[in-house]
Amino acid sequence: MKTGFQKIWLAGLLGFTLLWIIAGCAQMRDTSERPRKGPSYYEHKVKWTGESLSIIARWYTGSFENWKVLAKINPGMDPNKIQMGAKVRIPEDLMKTRKPMPENFVASLSPEKKKALPATSEPKPSKPKKAKIPPPKEIKAKPPVKPAYYEHKVRWSGESLSIIAKWYTGSFDNWKTLAKANPKINPSRIYTGQKIRIPGNLLKTREPMPKSFLADAGKGKREEPPPEPAPQQPPPDEEEPRLFGPKPYPKK
Repeated sequence: MKTGFQKIWLAGLLGFTLLWIIAGCAQMRDTSERPRKGPSYYEHKVKWTGESLSIIARWYTGSFENWKVLAKINPGMDPNKIQMGAKVRIPEDLMKTRKPMPENFVASLSPEKKKALPATSEPKPSKPKKAKIPPPKEIKAKPPVKPAYYEHKVRWSGESLSIIAKWYTGSFDNWKTLAKANPKINPSRIYTGQKIRIPGNLLKTREPMPKSFLADAGKGKREEPPPEPAPQQPPPDEEEPRLFGPKPYPKK
């Protein structure tokens, strides 16, 4: 009895194992035969002139830069010139809207934004260019700033540097400054028609000096000091008398 029962138990265990193996193989076969799901795409049909991958990417994905993704998904398509009726695939995971792109959106973009980046062809390696270093520029020294002057034209007889200084600067003493500013003019000899330069920082008025001012200024006028005479040599001292030797005769 025990031997028969053992045989039946082994046969049942073997059958169960075979069924489990067969079921596993069938399940593996079903999974291998199922089609793999790839990324899903939205298809845009070109309807308007001026469309480019960058404009299409901007409308559907929100960024011009996604034109590169569209170029990879749509190989052989010129990013800048897309033919009318062409169909452009757009990854759905990048999409912000499914509304068809209107014509006014294409026209509203500036020419700079309409231009896509260069085509997807591999760029040729370019030789490194040597950087041109410009020679150092010569620094030119700025000329010294010249003081601004007001020019007075002598019209009346009796004018002098002190009177001119009094009228234009408010002080007779500024005649010395005018003499330095006009080195070619003799302060004691001023004639009609001469032009006297007056430093702008001393000016109190720019109105021409009237003739009536000469009479008023003559009362309190401070004359320019005459040139100092050359120093005279003192007369030679009389010779002291000699104590020894012959007595000198007096000079005649």
